[in-house]
Formats: sequence, structure tokens, C-alpha cells
Amino acid sequence: MKSIIHENGKSMSKNEKNTETVNAAEVQETVPFAGSQPILKPKLDVVFKMIFADPDGEGCLKSLISSIIGIPKEEITELTIENTELIPELVEDKFSRLDIKARVNGRKINIEIQVAYDKDYISRTIFYWAKLFTEGFKKGTSYSKLSGTISINILGFDWFECEEYWSHYQLIEKDRGDLLTDKVSFHYLELKKAAKEHGDSTLLQWLHLINAETEDDLMAAEALAQKTNVPEIQDAIVRIRTLSADERARELAYQRELALHEKATWEENLREAEEKTREAEEKTREAEEKTREAEERAEKAEKEKAVVEREKASVEKEKALQQQKFTDELRKLGYSDERIAEILGE
Repeated sequence: MKSIIHENGKSMSKNEKNTETVNAAEVQETVPFAGSQPILKPKLDVVFKMIFADPDGEGCLKSLISSIIGIPKEEITELTIENTELIPELVEDKFSRLDIKARVNGRKINIEIQVAYDKDYISRTIFYWAKLFTEGFKKGTSYSKLSGTISINILGFDWFECEEYWSHYQLIEKDRGDLLTDKVSFHYLELKKAAKEHGDSTLLQWLHLINAETEDDLMAAEALAQKTNVPEIQDAIVRIRTLSADERARELAYQRELALHEKATWEENLREAEEKTREAEEKTREAEEKTREAEERAEKAEKEKAVVEREKASVEKEKALQQQKFTDELRKLGYSDERIAEILGE
């Protein structure tokens, strides 16, 4: 392996020494052990990129892509990786995406591995697919020049409600099933489901290798790759072992896990804050509803009181009118005001 790390766009030999001090115990916690020998986990995005985006890993990437998009690897005549660099600032940035962008036989391909659950992941993949589809498209260019774009997503969590580990989406007419265009393609590969599958297809072998967490896992993958004659997987296993022994590679993996842990913590805190906000808003809505109900009851009571008072005033008025008539009648009969007052009890 000639070069395994890219820093600020420059290749770094595996023999170059790390200039920073890293606690050995902390580094060891970033990878599982089989006996005394650690391996870096290929499903960690920075390790995945070191395996497949390095120029020496072209054969591995070609085999992986071939097993997914269905083109024999011998027919892949063009493979260009457009973002090979691994800049430390990106590794340590909890919001960065360490994906692989490539061009294969005139088509654009984006490969991303996502271990942590993301409730907006599908929308995110569509968004990045759209950006890649239109990337480099200039005003005045014919739309026919837009390249077919394939989004490959390797997931460390279950997303789809199905038993199959591989889901492939394209644009089709919903009743007839006619394909609208072959320029739109999304692949989702679920590692947890793949781990339960037994078989020797090249794709399943790749997914089992990406799932590897121990040296025993590598040995099992290596034995099957030798049996089924998949040299690229054997080469990837050599790369994983070499990276696992490389101090700088282990440091980058450690720093990346720290960044992803910080992101997970940040997202959890954000979810808790959003939940508390929702609860507060719900309590506010309930309080406002109770206030509205109280105001409605008060308004109703005021209206009822006004009705009662109007009725009372009407009764009093009617009573006064009747009394006045009675008084007038008594006066006509010759009663004095004093006598009328006595009669009326005034």
C-alpha cells in the first residue's frame, strides 16, 4: 500500500509519524479486539474512505460498485474518484460528510456510509443526489448532457419495513411500472439485515466485510473470498489490517468517532430541547384553551346577567306602571295622597 491518508490534499505515507500525542488506551477504545490485535471498523466513514477512496484501492471500489449497479467490473473502463482527500478538519467536524464521489463510465456515483440513525436520511440523500446531478451544469448546455446519477447508501440501521437488505429505487409510472429515466437511481444497503444473510454473492461478501469488527470476522471473510475467487476483497482485508496497524490511521479513526459522538450528543440534546419546547407549547396551548373557555364562560355569564337584569328592569317597570294606574284610579275615586300611600304601604 503506497499511500493511505490524504491530509490537505497531499498523500501521506503509512510510515510518516504522527506529530500529535494520542492516549493509547483511548485509541484502543475506538476499535474492537480479537485477542490482542485491533482492527479499524470499515463501517466508520473515515475508515471506509481510507479503504475505497485511496488510489491503491481502485480495484476494491470497482468491485464494490460493480456488485451494486450490475456492471461487470471488466466493463468499468472509467473510474475517477473526485474527492480522495481526508483533511483532518473534515474528519473532526461533526457535521461533515466523508462520502466518496466518483465517475464511472460517464455516470456520477455518490457512496455514503451512515451508521447512526437519521430521521431525515431519505430527504438528505435526495437533496445530495440533486446537487450532484446538477453539479457542473452550465447555462446554455443541453439537458441531454446531464449525466445519470446514482446514490449508494450503506446504512448501519434498519430503515425499510422489509426483510431484504438491498432496496433499489428508480422513477417509474406507478400503475404500469414503466421506467421514466435511467438517470435517477438510489440504492440503500442495510448492514444489520445483511449480517443475518448467508450467501457468497460478491455484494453480500462486501457488506459482511464492511460489518467486520474483529480479526475473526476478517479471517472468515478472507476464507470465503479465497473460495469464491474475489481478490479485491482479499486486498481490502490486507488494507484493513495495514490501516489498523497504522498509528495515524488509528488516530484519525479515534478523532472521527469523537466527532460523531459529539454529533450524536448534540442531536440528542437538540431532540430533548425540541421535545421540551413541544411540551411547553402544548402546555401553553392547553392554558390558552382553558383561558378561552373561562373567557367564554365569563362572557356567557355576563350575557345571562344582562338578560336577568333586563328582565328585572322590565318587571320593575311593569310594576311601576301598574302601581301608577292603581294610584290614578284611587285618585279618581277621591282618595287623598296620604290615604293612597297607606294603601300602597309606602
